[in-house]
Amino acid sequence: MRIPSLLLAKLYVKGSLCNCAGGFALTMKNVLAPGSATAFFGLDVDGVGYPLEQVSLSVDRLGTIEATEISAQAPLPLGLGCRVVVTVRGEKLAPGPHDIVIRFRTKEVGEVRLPIRDSIGG
Repeated sequence: MRIPSLLLAKLYVKGSLCNCAGGFALTMKNVLAPGSATAFFGLDVDGVGYPLEQVSLSVDRLGTIEATEISAQAPLPLGLGCRVVVTVRGEKLAPGPHDIVIRFRTKEVGEVRLPIRDSIGG
């Protein structure tokens, strides 16, 4: 099942892209329907991919989970209204606009590609 980009865009919390200690972070919120992620495939910023080993997800009521730990055998439950802070360890992002793509799979709809455009203030 393919989800229209307009609906997917609602998953991203606009203005949440920020630099943090040891890297950068962004926030998503499930405003569509309860579901579960069965794989996290990657995160690209301005065409540069970041290894899954650098990515963690802080999930409401579940704590922090490494992206490499998400699988069909260990799915990540994403209830309606659930907030997920995606943190990428590494270099901070330069001030200005950035194009981000997050790729993951859910049990309910299969593979999802979430394109985001946001900025970091200078």
